[in-house]
Amino acid sequence: MADARNVTDGKRRSSVFRELVGQVEPLPPSERREQLSGAFRSVSPVAKRATVLTVKHLGDQIIGYARGEEAQALALTGEPPRPHRQLDLHRATKEQAQQILTTAVRQARADGLASLLVIVGKGKHSGASGPVLPGAVVETLIRPLARDVLAFRTASPDLGGTGAFVVRLRPMDSR
Repeated sequence: MADARNVTDGKRRSSVFRELVGQVEPLPPSERREQLSGAFRSVSPVAKRATVLTVKHLGDQIIGYARGEEAQALALTGEPPRPHRQLDLHRATKEQAQQILTTAVRQARADGLASLLVIVGKGKHSGASGPVLPGAVVETLIRPLARDVLAFRTASPDLGGTGAFVVRLRPMDSR
């Protein structure tokens, strides 16, 4: 009975995701980076066990990483690999964004992808309260998705800057 309920819940979440976001398409092959540099290939044994992400705010940059993965997964002095898939959360509510992000990250991992670009926008339509989605994304990545994520950071300017995050996903076999 519980298995049937889980399948039904999964189908419902997938249906809500598709309804709100539409089809999530992989980036064109010309923008993919199938072979990752050495800094991104290996996952340390410590990080494989980590379920907590450390978050740092460096000016307008937000960086999060699993224990032992700061240097390898983020390559803080360089650029992370271009993401394999993108997810646009513009105009979603906080609750919708968290549900969509959770589904998208788990699906991307199941599809064997190494990274995801999450577009949140810069909050220009947020009103006086300011941007909501960046905080909702970080909150979701560090809590329910901590076991799915190696690292994340504010995207480079060519990928959206402070209006987006690049998320490095943990390989499926290391959960």
